Amino acid sequence: MIQKEKFNQGFVALFEGNLSLVKNIITDLTDNINQGNPLYFSFLNLKGYSFIENSQYEQAMKIYEEYVNLAKQKEDLDNLHVGLHQLAMVYREKEEYKMHLILLIKNIK
Repeated sequence: MIQKEKFNQGFVALFEGNLSLVKNIITDLTDNINQGNPLYFSFLNLKGYSFIENSQYEQAMKIYEEYVNLAKQKEDLDNLHVGLHQLAMVYREKEEYKMHLILLIKNIK
């Protein structure tokens, strides 16, 4: 339960622009979460958003590629949809609109 509260705190801090708190929360969670944890996708999402907010697009892409690959491995269509959407968001932020649209179309199929 503590981890879920940490995620909520992390996303609130992210949307309030408190990136130093987000970084601290991610650091705390990194030591206590693995792919088997049901909150792992939330962890990747928080981490990816943090990279985007810091204009670290390549790192965000790696996070969301991991997200997509894990969803494929688990045959989790809901998280595959989310991961592709988030990856498309990174391309949009990078102003690579062609790749952004390709991923959105792939997400529809």
